[in-house]
Amino acid sequence: MKAVQILASLTLAALPLYIIRCKSFSWCQSPLPFTLLELFILATFFVWIIWRVSSVRKEKKVLQRLFKGLTGPLFWPSVLFLAGGATIAVFLSADQRVAAGIWKAYFVEPALFSLVVLDLSIEKKSLSWAIVPLLFSGLWLSVLAVWQAVTGTNQFATYAISQGRVTAVYTTPNALGLYLGPLTFLALGFLFELFRQKQIKLKKSSLAWYLIISLLGFILAIYLSKSRGAGLGVIVALLAFSLMAIYPILSNFWQTLFRFSAFFAVVAYLLLNIFVFVKIDSFVSTYKPTTQNSITARFCIWQATKKMLADRPITGAGLSAYQKVYPSYATCYSEAHLYPHNILLNFWTETGMVGLLAFLWVIYRCWKILDRFVNNFLAVGLLSAMVYIFIHGLVDVPYFKNDLAAEFWVLLSMAVWFNITQAKKS
Repeated sequence: MKAVQILASLTLAALPLYIIRCKSFSWCQSPLPFTLLELFILATFFVWIIWRVSSVRKEKKVLQRLFKGLTGPLFWPSVLFLAGGATIAVFLSADQRVAAGIWKAYFVEPALFSLVVLDLSIEKKSLSWAIVPLLFSGLWLSVLAVWQAVTGTNQFATYAISQGRVTAVYTTPNALGLYLGPLTFLALGFLFELFRQKQIKLKKSSLAWYLIISLLGFILAIYLSKSRGAGLGVIVALLAFSLMAIYPILSNFWQTLFRFSAFFAVVAYLLLNIFVFVKIDSFVSTYKPTTQNSITARFCIWQATKKMLADRPITGAGLSAYQKVYPSYATCYSEAHLYPHNILLNFWTETGMVGLLAFLWVIYRCWKILDRFVNNFLAVGLLSAMVYIFIHGLVDVPYFKNDLAAEFWVLLSMAVWFNITQAKKS
């Protein structure tokens, strides 16, 4: 188990290293796109398989326990998401070779890695082994981002320096917020839970200081990125975290009111997306600029996406095909982005209606699991991370990137861990 844990920890700490690609080296040849992160994930998974095969020979209960963990509330939503959404979308894509690469890197490999994280967490009866290296991936990104701000140099996105923004290893400032946002609330929840359980004393605990430094680094890096979507996501998710944190001590009346408000917020979120999508033509005609900015550009992108989905409402564009299909529907913004920059439209165009509904089913099941454990700050942190993903996802792409997909599936595995281990304690 130790070798698997070491590999898994290294993978968690190296999630942003997908930027190192096979094509960057002349000696590396692959029929499909391949990255260093994928090498970490596959190595971890295959070593885990070897370890588990040898373990099952000694103790059959190991396989039974893992099978029970996999066949929980997230099993069928995940199967539909992976098979009914992503896999079918490969065959609908205009470029099936590229789509197959996206399929393995954004769906299959993150899902396989989440199995390893879940199994190790069940074995160790704790999530701390995974949280520490995962937060380290965000910490070293934050240190690099601060260094870019101090020195005024950025070899990954030179244009960002002229705008006074940082990107760490990414090519856009928003990508930094997309990755660090969920980690911020994971760290916050972990820190609060340790204090609640009185497992640490601030002056003597290196873990407490590690979490505090990570939090400060994440917030500073997000601030320096000047991402408005990330800023809004942090504010709304922090409000959600605060309300969920006090929920267990509220009276029945206030708890009922809180649940009604949460339901209303979800409905309002969906209605907002529907309203903007339906009325996007009016928004474009009203705010159409002479010089475009990021907001009006998104209006134009969403208008073109609406026209595209009117032609193919069930299938979408196919996996990794949006950029190729977009020019045929472009209106007031000619540049073809990879995705439509809205979490619901992203999944709809990439994986079709089935993929979008399956994704929402996964989120619903995840929420239902964690909702049972709001007396645990770590569960509250995971819920707040999901809130952040959806708020920032109003105007960006919080899943379709190697590190973001892996991060998302790791968060799901942590929710499943709660369903398996904490339910027994309850």
